[in-house]
Amino acid sequence: MLMQSRLFGVLIASALVVSGCAKQAMTRQDFESAAKLPISVAWLKTRDLRTPTWAGLTLSIYGAYLDGKSAEKMKKEIVVPDMGFEVASRFMSIWREKSAAPEMALLQAPIENDHRFPGASIVFEIIEQFYIGVDGGLVATCRITMKDNSGKTIHKNREWFNAFSLGRKRPSLAEFKADNGKLLIEEMKFASQYLADTFVKKILVDLSK
Repeated sequence: MLMQSRLFGVLIASALVVSGCAKQAMTRQDFESAAKLPISVAWLKTRDLRTPTWAGLTLSIYGAYLDGKSAEKMKKEIVVPDMGFEVASRFMSIWREKSAAPEMALLQAPIENDHRFPGASIVFEIIEQFYIGVDGGLVATCRITMKDNSGKTIHKNREWFNAFSLGRKRPSLAEFKADNGKLLIEEMKFASQYLADTFVKKILVDLSK
């Protein structure tokens, strides 16, 4: 239990440090400039969901190998949703429900890092912390980057979904994988909704100032 608490503390601390230095508020002037044309909404292909084990945390290189095999096995057994897409599509719907939203068009496939847009863009990426905790529960971090028509970044933010901090039930890896991954898919969709809603709320706060 002590080891789990220390591990969780380290993860929270690192997430807060990363999150704190990766945000850029958006001004009304920048937004109005970007919103003159339809905004392309895209996502980078989501990395594989990691499934760390206690061995992986304690056995260094061999432990990392075991973790990799665990994630590979799960990928073969379950069709895992692309969370980048899930967040992007929900983001558009939530913004339209909450406020007058700019015209947005969702791309039909994930993009590469060097993708060039013809105008303004909003890109989502599931980054570093994306895994099922060794003691259960889903953890996911997502980054949003918004650029204007000239390619200048006008908004950037990261949000963290953690089942533990939100007081949600934390199924084990075995429970997540049962019934063709039913619980895992449900939790990923919930996490996507949570992340998208949080992104929209913060943008609307910026634009209200």
